[in-house]
Amino acid sequence: MSVEKFSVSFEGGLAAMVRKAAAEEKLSVSSWLAEAAEAKARQRHLRHALDAFAAEHGALRDAEIEELVRSARASSRMTGPPRNRPRKSARGKRSRKVA
Repeated sequence: MSVEKFSVSFEGGLAAMVRKAAAEEKLSVSSWLAEAAEAKARQRHLRHALDAFAAEHGALRDAEIEELVRSARASSRMTGPPRNRPRKSARGKRSRKVA
């Protein structure tokens, strides 16, 4: 797997929040940002899939949406507070560095 380096700029307050969140999860800032970007990409993919479904089958009813949300939360890796253990970085290695 190849790794590509990015340079990003944040307003000071956001930069501090990102560093704090990464430190609390015992991740490097790079790993934390990679996880955040992956979650955003999955969210975007899901939105496109739901839009395509709605175009073909009609919009979901509120009860159907609530059931899907309940089901997703029950099977999610992200249920509950962050665990204080190293997570896999974007490269598949355990990351313990905190930037």
